[in-house]
Amino acid sequence: MSLARYCLLGGVLLPSACQPATTFDQQVWLQNPEMTDTNNPRRYMAEDVVHRQLRPGMTQQQVLQLLGPPYREELTTLLPDSVSLPKSAATGPNSRMNSIERVAAQEAQFLRAHGRSVRVLLYPVGWSVMDPAFLSVALTPDGLVLKSWVAQH
Repeated sequence: MSLARYCLLGGVLLPSACQPATTFDQQVWLQNPEMTDTNNPRRYMAEDVVHRQLRPGMTQQQVLQLLGPPYREELTTLLPDSVSLPKSAATGPNSRMNSIERVAAQEAQFLRAHGRSVRVLLYPVGWSVMDPAFLSVALTPDGLVLKSWVAQH
């Protein structure tokens, strides 16, 4: 058997050309929950999950059946899609706080005023240069998918 035509995936030697799948494969997804893997196959599937698999209005149970249990859950504040953080929250004259503290305070104030608290399911999709990346699934208070995205944390 020539190993040139096989890939090690999830601890199993599989015949393939070793090209990562870009479409969602539930079996491969469930076998690769590692956060620290820089070549986690989930990273190649994540955009397909966001754009084709997860739909607003899906139940949390449907998400769990599709993606398995999340790495963790957290509460966060999201802005509605029609609202964005104004540049004035990122810059402003005459502040006694240093710029990082000022920006964080202004951003937090804006989020409190315009955002809403949501529960987010986090699924690791691998490690980037400096931080882990996660598929984030925001849920409404009644447990329906609001939106999903991929971001570093």
